[in-house]
Amino acid sequence: MNPCIILPTFNESEYLPTLIRLIRLVSEHYSIIIVDDDSPDGTGEIAECFAKKYSDIFVIHRKTRLGIGAAIADGFRFALQMNFNPIITMDADLSHSPFYLTKFLKYNSKYDLIIASRYIRGVRVEGWRFRKLLMSKLANMYVAYIMVKPIWDFTSGFRIYSAEFLRRIDLNSLPPEG
Repeated sequence: MNPCIILPTFNESEYLPTLIRLIRLVSEHYSIIIVDDDSPDGTGEIAECFAKKYSDIFVIHRKTRLGIGAAIADGFRFALQMNFNPIITMDADLSHSPFYLTKFLKYNSKYDLIIASRYIRGVRVEGWRFRKLLMSKLANMYVAYIMVKPIWDFTSGFRIYSAEFLRRIDLNSLPPEG
């Protein structure tokens, strides 16, 4: 197992150092791919400092802001070239706790895709207004109903993919904005 974490960033200078330290605290066995969308707040420079310090931290600097979907797709391409497996995506703003990574990886060998959900019993969503939480939950329930899939949080960015699963997707056919 050669896991990596893709962190798409835009103006995350406030959170990125803490997130990297927390990931390292959980395990030093995760490589980290930071895909920065030309952040004006110095996120890219902070990422470079970590990459110089740690040989398993990589930075992709994108000069055009194409959004989170395209950033993740670029991270997937790089991860597959480097033969990482599994490939994890997380938000860089500390909204996803690295302390769940170990638990997450326990299920990795059984599934091609695992999506962490904000809407399962025992989970609390903090910092969201009731209306935003309700709208998000209803939208996800609607999509699950339409798709006839038991997935309750399609919009969660905290996911784990098998490399085999990602290789079956033509990442180059995705639109440039993801």
